[in-house]
Amino acid sequence: MKIKRNFRNKKIKLMEQQLKLVSKALFITCFFLVLNFANAHSFLGKGAITSKTMSAPFHEGNGNGHIQELNTNYDLYNICKNDIEGYTKMLSGSEFFLYPSLREDVNVSMIARATTGEMGFEFLTGEVPANYSSDSVTFFMLSDIDFNLRESFDIHVNDKHLLTFNSNEDGTLTVTENPGKGNAQYILVRRDGNGDGIGAFRLTVPTSFLEKGKSAKIKFNGHKKNSNCWVMIFKATDAVERIKKSVSDEAAFVVKQRNETLYVDAPTHFNGKQVYLISDGKKSKVKKFKAQGEMSKVSFNIAPPKNTFSIVYDGKELNLDFVNGDGILSKTDIEGKYLYHHSTNYNKGWFASLSKLYKPEFLEIYDNFFDKKYDDGLVSIMNSSHQDIAWVDRPEVCIILRDTLLLKPVLKDAFIRDDYGFDIEDGLMLREYIDRHPESVEKLTTLLNDKLISVGATYNCPYEDMYDAEDQVRQLYLGKKWVKKTFGGYDSKVYWNVDVPGKSLQTPQILKKAGVDYMIISRHAKGMFHWASPDGSSVFTYSPGHYGNDLLYLSRDLNSKMKYGAEQVLYWEKNFEGSEIQTPLLSSQDMLPAIDYSEFIESWNSFDTLKDDKGDKRDVHLPKMELMTVDEFMPLAEEKATKVDTIMGERPNVWVYIHGPGHHDALTASREASKLLPAAEKFLSIANVIDPKKMQYPFKEFDEAWQAKIYPDHGWGGHDGDVTDNLFKENLVKSRTMGQNLLNKGLDFLSTRIKKNEKLGTPIVLFNSLSWERTDPVTVSLQFLKGSTQHVAVVDENNKNVVSQITNETFHNDGSLKSADITFIAEHIPSIGYATYYIANKQINAKNNIKKASTDTYENPFYKITFENGGIAQVFDKEFKKELLSTENLKGGEVFTMQSVGNGAGEFGDVQQPSMVDFDKMSLHNPEWEVLENGPVYTKYRLEQQIKHAIVRQDVTLYHNLKRIYFNTELRNWSGELYREFRTAFPINMENPEIAHEVPFGSVRVGKDEIKTAGERYTPLCKDVHPRAIIDWISATDNDVSVTVSSSVAAADWVDPTSHDNDKAVLQNLLLASRTSCHWEGNEYSQAGNHKFHNVFTSNEAGSVKGQQIAKQENEPINVVIYPDSSKKPFLPESMSFFSIDTDNVMISTIKKAEDSEELIARMYNVKDGDEKVNVSSYFDITSYKHTNIIEENPIPVVPELKVGKYAIETFSLDANKK
Repeated sequence: MKIKRNFRNKKIKLMEQQLKLVSKALFITCFFLVLNFANAHSFLGKGAITSKTMSAPFHEGNGNGHIQELNTNYDLYNICKNDIEGYTKMLSGSEFFLYPSLREDVNVSMIARATTGEMGFEFLTGEVPANYSSDSVTFFMLSDIDFNLRESFDIHVNDKHLLTFNSNEDGTLTVTENPGKGNAQYILVRRDGNGDGIGAFRLTVPTSFLEKGKSAKIKFNGHKKNSNCWVMIFKATDAVERIKKSVSDEAAFVVKQRNETLYVDAPTHFNGKQVYLISDGKKSKVKKFKAQGEMSKVSFNIAPPKNTFSIVYDGKELNLDFVNGDGILSKTDIEGKYLYHHSTNYNKGWFASLSKLYKPEFLEIYDNFFDKKYDDGLVSIMNSSHQDIAWVDRPEVCIILRDTLLLKPVLKDAFIRDDYGFDIEDGLMLREYIDRHPESVEKLTTLLNDKLISVGATYNCPYEDMYDAEDQVRQLYLGKKWVKKTFGGYDSKVYWNVDVPGKSLQTPQILKKAGVDYMIISRHAKGMFHWASPDGSSVFTYSPGHYGNDLLYLSRDLNSKMKYGAEQVLYWEKNFEGSEIQTPLLSSQDMLPAIDYSEFIESWNSFDTLKDDKGDKRDVHLPKMELMTVDEFMPLAEEKATKVDTIMGERPNVWVYIHGPGHHDALTASREASKLLPAAEKFLSIANVIDPKKMQYPFKEFDEAWQAKIYPDHGWGGHDGDVTDNLFKENLVKSRTMGQNLLNKGLDFLSTRIKKNEKLGTPIVLFNSLSWERTDPVTVSLQFLKGSTQHVAVVDENNKNVVSQITNETFHNDGSLKSADITFIAEHIPSIGYATYYIANKQINAKNNIKKASTDTYENPFYKITFENGGIAQVFDKEFKKELLSTENLKGGEVFTMQSVGNGAGEFGDVQQPSMVDFDKMSLHNPEWEVLENGPVYTKYRLEQQIKHAIVRQDVTLYHNLKRIYFNTELRNWSGELYREFRTAFPINMENPEIAHEVPFGSVRVGKDEIKTAGERYTPLCKDVHPRAIIDWISATDNDVSVTVSSSVAAADWVDPTSHDNDKAVLQNLLLASRTSCHWEGNEYSQAGNHKFHNVFTSNEAGSVKGQQIAKQENEPINVVIYPDSSKKPFLPESMSFFSIDTDNVMISTIKKAEDSEELIARMYNVKDGDEKVNVSSYFDITSYKHTNIIEENPIPVVPELKVGKYAIETFSLDANKK
């Protein structure tokens, strides 16, 4: 821990001025748009407190906003003085945090939405008096309400339906159903910046619904309207009591001097109360307040004070002592349950603002610090600024803002203040900055290594589930490893990702094995815990709840800040029992500049006394407060923490619709690049070992390609979202193009060095980039010279005929072949290797064995498939003697469309599900199957049908000797209709199967491999979150068989969205969804046009990895080199594996050239829960093996039999040489 020296009294910028600067430049994230504290304003309409009683929001107008506050409370008092407290205890439902209520101290609410018909909450009211005699009871609750969407909500009282209501734009409620003869009233006090209401809810209930002497159970529940319309009831147990206390005990005055007269303003209800002043010992006459408009007023002919001043009202007195004898002060005192805030000055006469407010929460909090229990702890303020590549503005504007608003001031202030601390979330910010200011590297290096600033370990803050395995690792190569090389060895130990409500299963392991020990997240339950991966690796994790939570309180007045700091010490105490409490305060928000907290820190560290209920001074022992970086705080918190839970598993991302179905073309490029780049690394590394002079490893090109690949972060949409989305897509397409070009470069180099027997025909070399031997269909498109070829056939290197199927033939005018597509099954292509086949000019009479294709059934040695008009009716697995599908509702592979209302992140708590509005599916129209192709290798069927908003064309290819069904699906002429989605369905005939899906470096079994809950507002259990982001496959497994469906898209589901049999899984690929950005100036994800998708369906023995392998083969196809050139002395055999391993349970994700040596790096991962011993076989001579961390650091020699533990990701350095 760095010890901070004396605070300098240089106020570079007051916090409020900085926040004002930011608000001029931008708004904040969707979440804080919803909150919109700063822009909340009064709206006077029908149902609101009228202008006679309230004309301005609190803290505004007439010099003392507390007068307005007291006026409002008096008006509320006249409404609710006979009401009963509406809330005492929450029973069930969703909570919402940090939304503004009428009271600054009450920010936690219960929330109901009109989405699924099940989003509501239950709570208990205050007790109905045992002697209550009226016919009805009115309960009073603090409440906010949506006045924009205005859907219906039911209220049940003690499990009986009382009424149904909806809100009106004018601020009132309409009761639309009233079986219980009750009433609902909304008291609108003001509106926030969205026009939604901030006020109170009154619920009138007949006593026949209630039991006297007991609380009532109230339930609010939104109707099923697929809408985010909401109602909140705040968890204030003393709403009525505090209003009564305000009227009886609180006071607020403004005193203004004009000439020799002091004019006094007070709340309206002070009318008629006696009052007099004492100024420097001189007493005025006794007068009475008189109501004038919204104030009670009085004036006195008395000179303003220099030494003392008192106002005596209604027998009570407020006293001021001016220690400097100048009549000027600004002070706040806590005396028992009251907060006194007084401010005076001379500016064209004397002015005073005096307030006495009932704030028992202050004493209740500080009462805990009357002993020295917390003395040894530490409160750490950490300055940060959350960054999307582009959210608050266009990307190019955000780069300038990060430069001028954030980093330039940081570099300036950090060198002149020794109490400095600022945390930069990721390395991309530094890349951008030094690209604009290359001369700043030395300064940044100094600040980083002096722990005055820190930088996060990754390249940016990604959707972890959007990217494949190697993409995740490259975040750390291009983040932590680059930062370490660029900035004098600075070693980032902290991973930031505060804006994504999801965490991938293997992220903790990836981090830990990169030397990153700490993780800062948010949109997750507030806490400190260890987050573990299945191999046992874990990182110490801190979540502030939401990354902007602390800032909301740190932006308030000094007293509120002090109280909040003390509350946080008590909150974090549970993690540090018997130890020194480490209390974090994270000052973060979108594009937030570093804030000068020196005044707050000084005030905190010097605050040592207050007066208790009796007026006696009491010592207050607060822990010390410092400004520090997370590099200092996180290790300290981990060291001192004594009670920290460990959680393990996936937290499914509830924003899956943004980066999955919302951006199909971009994500297709991303997913394909994720396969191409590691494949290119493998074969270019091999080429480099074979001939390092002629094939130098293209480090620079790979660096550029990988940066483009992982450049898109979590900020899809946003301000002018099309600009950002197009930039992201351009980078992903660039990475795919570069990946393909690099791969071609390696394959071309290797294929020229392969010995070929051209006497057998035209050579074609098939390259397998995967780490297991594979069998797959291959289609080769060939062109022929006129007169050269009459027939074509495929033979292997041993001149053995391979059954092939010729399609799309064209002919020269002499009858010879001009072009043709040739399809065959390439069997046993070696792991990370190749095989050579030949296209021979000869005829094979395989057509004689071709059976006539039927549109009713298809049969091969593995499956019997039944077709019906509209889809596949059944797939019968001959090996397991099992019907695999249950097609009463949806056919096998059927495409269907639903309404899909949502805006990606706007739901916040859960994924907004599609609805049956305008539901359509292919089978409703009974289209007929047609046979497109039928030959010795495969039969291809087609189904085509116009459904709502698109034409669906689906080709189903069945290979006679493969246990697989291939689907190629097109959405043609998709209209781009807003709020629609398309899915494919594979309804599985299993009772309660185990569902699993692939994630980076592993898989998640639904209901087993997730954390229990994310907490905060994310109330669904994680096992119930769907759809899910996936890599290559989703599966359903019973005791005998596992059905695997691959996916070319980023999201999948298993829950039938049409609400049929919930016990049977419907495996689905989410093809496309036309939702919108949640940014208020964002874009629509309409994606009009044509879209193509592909997947494979297969079934295998339960527990086998075969289905996973087949799915990955579909997404990483065999690479074909047709008629490659030959070098002068080719030396490679016609078929070979460059690298292979001896276990199916371990997969190699990449083989690449080492960053810092001449060795090769092989990364592999274990997909099973048992330890594996791995032996590597290679064409090369491997003279040594070293184990490294995941970014190639800390090499340790190991024996050739490599150890890869359960679910482990391991990286090895191989000294491979040409034999």
